[in-house]
Amino acid sequence: MQEIIFRYEIGAKSIEWLLNESRRSVGPKRVWIDSPGGTFDFFSKFGPPLERQGLTTVGVDVRSAAIILFLLGYQRLAVPSLIFFFHEVRVIPGRQGEITVCDVETARHFINDAAKREGFDELLFQMKSAQHWMVSYISSLSGIPKSLFVDLMQREVTLCAREAIRYGIAHRVLEREEVVR
Repeated sequence: MQEIIFRYEIGAKSIEWLLNESRRSVGPKRVWIDSPGGTFDFFSKFGPPLERQGLTTVGVDVRSAAIILFLLGYQRLAVPSLIFFFHEVRVIPGRQGEITVCDVETARHFINDAAKREGFDELLFQMKSAQHWMVSYISSLSGIPKSLFVDLMQREVTLCAREAIRYGIAHRVLEREEVVR
């Protein structure tokens, strides 16, 4: 079995690397995910080909947008000490295309304070659209009702391995002796 260690921020380049890495060999592949998250707007492009790879994903520390990557696994396993962290979409473009973190409600207050600033209505629309897409996509991959997933995001929930099983995010918790990386 090909073992792929994914310890990167989620971004178009790192996901493209993972897709290329998974195509390097024939046969079963297991991707160990230890990621702080990142962006997710490219998953509509890279998600389907990654899903077709029939990967087994193993969650180690899966945060934010890394949850989408984890859910692309045909078989989704969790290490016993697994952490899943959820939050709302948090994107505000900064200087030179950088991303500043905030939640949707903070963005709304920021927009109200800077109502005269050009483009903020569009930004809020984009954030809401992105969150709607993410919730719909994750719901379709996991079977979690959209309302429940939104609740997890808004409460910034951290789940352990057993809770991830209960929510249908992970299929099985690895036994300690299976966690050999």
